[in-house]
Amino acid sequence: MDESELEFRFNKAAEYQEEGKFLHAIQIYSQLSNFGGYKRESCIQLHKIYESMGKIDNASKILKDFLAEFPDDFDLRKYYSLFLIKNSMYEEAEGQLSFLSTNEIPEVKFLSGIARFFLKEFETASINFADFLEQNKSSDYCYDAYIYLAKTYLELNEIDKALEAARKADNIYSSDDELQLVLTKIYLLKGMNFHAFDAVSKGLRLNNESRQMNELAGRILFEIGEYEKAENHLNKIADGSEQPDEIFTLLGIIYFKKNNHDKASEMFAKALELNPGNSLAAKSIKACSEIMKNKNVSQ
Repeated sequence: MDESELEFRFNKAAEYQEEGKFLHAIQIYSQLSNFGGYKRESCIQLHKIYESMGKIDNASKILKDFLAEFPDDFDLRKYYSLFLIKNSMYEEAEGQLSFLSTNEIPEVKFLSGIARFFLKEFETASINFADFLEQNKSSDYCYDAYIYLAKTYLELNEIDKALEAARKADNIYSSDDELQLVLTKIYLLKGMNFHAFDAVSKGLRLNNESRQMNELAGRILFEIGEYEKAENHLNKIADGSEQPDEIFTLLGIIYFKKNNHDKASEMFAKALELNPGNSLAAKSIKACSEIMKNKNVSQ
């Protein structure tokens, strides 16, 4: 095929792709991927089509095969690494990133840090994030790097370092519920409950439906004796799936303090259903039963 025919076919494939006629587009792009001048872009479009169809393995193979043939295409390797991270293929991502250096892609240590973080290699992740931030002080990725660095230090139980990283993220951009969640966890670990409540309150203003935010708000308010407010937050998440038994235990204690022993008993029973070894719920439900029994006798 001559150049005009190749261009016509490529534009036709793009038209099919835009119209959602993916099988027709795949057929043409696959043919064009054999022609040098159209190989790279055809492979990228094939990758995107397969990704949009949910065929992640096919989408991955297209770029992997291309990079095996053209290993020095650093921009595409970065793009492929991001795709792998997005699809939780962290070992594969780390393998691709190992081909890159900071000279070629300045963000390589940030991306490697993310892959290492999700592989639970927290020491290596922290080094990668710290090196990236040291070498790229004005990068658009700095905010995310600080958040991930804070999370990594939390995993390493280095709470002061986690707080330092989170505060640096906060200096860049504070209107992010994920950041406020991280700050809340850090302040709780440091025993700074009122700071934690300020952070979780800000987080809830940004995302009022967050399960984690409502849970932490409920726990904090319970600890500082604001039982009515704690009840409101805990009840927002009590009907959700996979709730920890502690949530129902806390609600049971709150209802017990309000002398609503029927409701308290119901909450303790739910806690025991989730965790039969919950000794506090077991003792508390017995106490509720005794109180209700004595009340019935006195009547």
